Amino acid sequence: MPDAGNPTAGSNPDALRLASEARDTAVWREWLGSMARDPEAALAFAIAYRDMSDTARDHWLGSLAADASSLDLPKIALFGPLLGVEENAERRARILAQIDGPEEESVPSAVHQAFAGTAPDGTRIVVLVLPLYLDFVQLLCCGIRGGRFTHVRHDPIALSSRAPRERELIDGAKVERLPLKSALDEIASAILSHKRDGDELSPALQSIVSLLGDVGP
Repeated sequence: MPDAGNPTAGSNPDALRLASEARDTAVWREWLGSMARDPEAALAFAIAYRDMSDTARDHWLGSLAADASSLDLPKIALFGPLLGVEENAERRARILAQIDGPEEESVPSAVHQAFAGTAPDGTRIVVLVLPLYLDFVQLLCCGIRGGRFTHVRHDPIALSSRAPRERELIDGAKVERLPLKSALDEIASAILSHKRDGDELSPALQSIVSLLGDVGP
């Protein structure tokens, strides 16, 4: 179990579940307190919840609701990670009902951004920065050559300070800022090519399908 003074050291979803089930107040509250500043803790939190049974999820939401009022942090920090993995409409509504703090606490500090550049071998590198909540974003980096993906990397939750900057070297390409729509169009075109060839999309790409809309068969 993580040390109470550094709850995210060696963090993993199993340890988090055990802390919750045991209701170890010191460890559990340290975990919850880290939600607003540590992306690894937030991701472990979401994974632990994702892997639970329906009954366990209901119990965990009840525990969170009971503990949230005694913690000095925005409720979005506790419940935001769960929205990314919860698909049940009733539980999603229950989670959203808990995020009732001041509106400014729920607004992401980052903005949607896109960057792109071309590597020496002709690979087009496209990077998306998508705000989540507070100072957290998700990052998607795609390599595209010949209309098809060469690689895709997805960081589902990261601090906004990790987002790329203009003229940063990424996968051999010096990227420049690009309008978000232009970046989405490039990715959508590559997705369309993959679909036409009957290739399966990676989980990372499926995570932004809602942004791309229906790009067709």
